[in-house]
Amino acid sequence: YHMSTLQVNNLDSYTGTKIDVDSTADLNIESTTTSSSSTTGALRVAGGISTQNNLNVSGNAIVSGTLEASLDSSTLDGGTF
Repeated sequence: YHMSTLQVNNLDSYTGTKIDVDSTADLNIESTTTSSSSTTGALRVAGGISTQNNLNVSGNAIVSGTLEASLDSSTLDGGTF
């Protein structure tokens, strides 16, 4: 069975441990709600976030915990550190 479109207002009755989106298509979240804290915004995740590729932020990145980075080279405000 192949479903091409799933439209829901709330997906709040799922009782499993995981929802997999197995697709070669993009997943777009069209809400434009701005984040002003770690508990607000269009996408909120209670656990950690993992990515296997680039992370691009076009607004501010605010870190309230520890930031660890392993850099080959980087540029900050036009200077290299």
